[in-house]
Amino acid sequence: MINASSNKSLLWLIGFLLFTNIAMLVFFLFLNEPQKRSKPREDYIEAFLKKDLKFDTTQINTYNSIKSKHMEMVKPLFDSLKNAKDTYYQLLYSQQSGDSLVSQKASVIGHDQTQLELSMFQHLKNVRALCTPGQLVIFDSSFKKVIEKFTGHGRKPKEDKK
Repeated sequence: MINASSNKSLLWLIGFLLFTNIAMLVFFLFLNEPQKRSKPREDYIEAFLKKDLKFDTTQINTYNSIKSKHMEMVKPLFDSLKNAKDTYYQLLYSQQSGDSLVSQKASVIGHDQTQLELSMFQHLKNVRALCTPGQLVIFDSSFKKVIEKFTGHGRKPKEDKK
């Protein structure tokens, strides 16, 4: 008798677990809003320009043109930086990677990163130039927050645990 009631309990438990797994699967596949998770970064930037800065159609079209030219220009820089980093980290496996060679490869990475930063700076200047005086105030205040986030200055300091 103990065996039959134990088997019945196990069957109920397996049924319950099966039901909860199916419910979670349905939730994550159909009820969860995937469009919020899968929006490309470019959509967020364009939404910011339209919603927060109130860019008009002409400004958006000009921005898209500037963005396309910028992407064409930085694509080779990103490729060069990737190759430079690949070459640099391959030195880990080399027995003949002296300090001067490591330093030389690191400076190539530094040069490529500098070119990217200068390009991004110019791109942001071009986007900023599209703004009207009223939009500049919003752009400038929002951009400071973005920079703080990326540089870590906007983070709260960690509390000491004593």
